[in-house]
Amino acid sequence: MQPLAREQRLVDRERCINLLGRTSILDIQRICSVARVLVSHDCGLNHIAALTAIHIVALFGPETPQLYAPLTEHKTIFYESLYCSPCLSAYNYKRSLCRNNRCMKVISVNNVYNAVFSALMLNKRREHSTVNMV
Repeated sequence: MQPLAREQRLVDRERCINLLGRTSILDIQRICSVARVLVSHDCGLNHIAALTAIHIVALFGPETPQLYAPLTEHKTIFYESLYCSPCLSAYNYKRSLCRNNRCMKVISVNNVYNAVFSALMLNKRREHSTVNMV
């Protein structure tokens, strides 16, 4: 079995759609404006999503969230400040000798799951209180 074959099978469900290579930046912003939570590694997607009200769960490894975190209040950042972090910077031309990615491996799946669950519950409370105020 290929390394990601099991995960691919789990994701290939009705509610999961692979939009890789099929979306523009504007499409991504529109999707984020109707979604409730985004889970992503440190990338431009977080910054596009920050233009909307979506809650961002961002996973930082070789970069530092102090410089590159999305500019929104609606975010949860996972970053383990290891002795070698951040290993990518302008000083080393964004090249690293690290081949282990320990900084990403120490981010707990359970912690990310709990952050997503909490964000969804917070969104649900906000929606409920908005409906009651009308």
